[in-house]
Amino acid sequence: MANPTNAPQPLNYQGTAAGETLNEANAFSARRKGGASGFTLTSSSGDMLFRIFPTRERTFFIKLDSGTDQTIGLAFGLLGLAIQKMLTKNKRKQQVAEKLASFQGQRPAMLLAQDKASHVVQRAEMQKPELQPPSMFTDAKYGRFVFRDARGKKRIFNFEDTENFRAALKCLSEAFGDELTVKAQWNAAKNKVVKLKA
Repeated sequence: MANPTNAPQPLNYQGTAAGETLNEANAFSARRKGGASGFTLTSSSGDMLFRIFPTRERTFFIKLDSGTDQTIGLAFGLLGLAIQKMLTKNKRKQQVAEKLASFQGQRPAMLLAQDKASHVVQRAEMQKPELQPPSMFTDAKYGRFVFRDARGKKRIFNFEDTENFRAALKCLSEAFGDELTVKAQWNAAKNKVVKLKA
């Protein structure tokens, strides 16, 4: 199919399905956790922040940031990690904000080529989607988005603030409907994400 705008298309470009309306209002950010498990230092490749654009046909995962420097900080123990986070926190926030601003007006499908970690998952391959509450046994302070992929592997994405949890609740409810299991809610009075009572 011809490209009417004559813009270069990424190799993994999959077109825009009919009826998809893709914009920043239909997106949220969440971090796929990996790298450090407890006090054990492992690869940082699984620790990435994604901008997630869910639609009824597929979901785009556009990489915003990686956790490489967090893993390096862990190599020097908890004190090293605390110092590293303090020194880079504002810089990282600014970089992510600038990257998000650069997404304005672009279709997620056209952003896939910016990083090899960016990818798209077909809607039919996302099984058992859930919004889970914070847990004392995980580092998901603001809850998390969980689903199983086509191979049955669990994918876990942690929210880093209440704003993105609330955006995810709206976006995922629109994309998945009744198939989405919601186990968490935002409590306005407490200004935090809490477990949804049955």
